[in-house]
Amino acid sequence: MIFASRIGGAVVLLAAALFGSNLQAAPVWLQVSPVGTSGTSLTGTLGGVSVTMTSSGPSIASTPSVNPPYNSYDIWDNNATDVISGNTVYPNGAGIWPASAMGNMQYVIAARATASLVTLRFDHPVFNPQVLIYSLDNSHVDFSQTTNFVGGTASISAVTNTSAQFVAGTRRLDRLPFSPSFPREGCSKSTVADPNVPSGRGCGVMQLQGYYSEIKMIFVTDVGGNDGVGFQVGYDPDAAKSVAAVPTLAPAGLAALGLIMAGFFGWRRRSQR
Repeated sequence: MIFASRIGGAVVLLAAALFGSNLQAAPVWLQVSPVGTSGTSLTGTLGGVSVTMTSSGPSIASTPSVNPPYNSYDIWDNNATDVISGNTVYPNGAGIWPASAMGNMQYVIAARATASLVTLRFDHPVFNPQVLIYSLDNSHVDFSQTTNFVGGTASISAVTNTSAQFVAGTRRLDRLPFSPSFPREGCSKSTVADPNVPSGRGCGVMQLQGYYSEIKMIFVTDVGGNDGVGFQVGYDPDAAKSVAAVPTLAPAGLAALGLIMAGFFGWRRRSQR
């Protein structure tokens, strides 16, 4: 029985090694190194997943989540405070950002009248990724070209502040035109009744359902000139570790695991005779 338990333990350890990138314990967010890198093609990591991010139009800039003079506080901090004219305000008063996003980088691109396609490609599929978007002033983000791992229509839901609206049918996040606009970045509730609200900019958390090898976002301005829009991408490797490993396991690894498991159960049958 001791020998059997050791073999069983070896099987579990091998499975953990083969599925290693899917056995992490917390949500992870896209990292590009070094901070301050910009270009139309950037490479980074999403936990144990390698990511390539490309833009068909202007460069993408990778910046810290605290990025003066545009924002002197953590852009992904739901409890961030700022002072305007002696009044303490909460620039992220909408409170929609995932707690694990706090302190992570932000990526900024200029939306233009000519559509700019940003594509994120993962070296193996990720399960239920999230896309955070902020600072929609006069623009929208279109996810209609995003398909799931098998090429099917992306299933996307969203939570937004009061300055934005997501339409699931068109998979498009828009800035609502009736919201006020203030000179601070953030994700506020944007109520007209509160003049201390630091931002009327649209923002949202897009939740994609299923496996994805890539995410495509089209940034376009609707009126006026360019609009700087920020985003971040993350997922929870632990959320579906029992199934997420299936499309990411290399054939050789799957074969090795199968042989060891077959040997183990064959030994068990022989030992019981």
